[in-house]
Amino acid sequence: MSDDIWYWDDILGSYKYAGLYSVQTSPLRLWDLSLQLKAEVRTRGWNLADGWQKFYDVVKQALRDRAHTVAFLQRQALSPLALVRDEAQRKQVRLKRIKHLNANALGVLLGEGLKHEK
Repeated sequence: MSDDIWYWDDILGSYKYAGLYSVQTSPLRLWDLSLQLKAEVRTRGWNLADGWQKFYDVVKQALRDRAHTVAFLQRQALSPLALVRDEAQRKQVRLKRIKHLNANALGVLLGEGLKHEK
């Protein structure tokens, strides 16, 4: 777990590593966007019989609607590297919490084991 925390330290400590992480994870972000658009198209009631022109219109409208949300506008205001650094910081904090929780649980287990050994 410490190695993972150090990995995120490297991402946070270097624009080069943050940029590399951004490039490496861009296919995943594009895939996620495509899944979100797919769900949006389904909720707007498009099916194959409607034709491709309506499909493109639905996708354009979904993207337009998304562009007006507060979260989207906040993302546009931040640079891609700032987004990566924010993600790295969130993941690092989560790992530190898990590490602390595991250390506490191990302490409790050791304490209980030593208590029963007497």
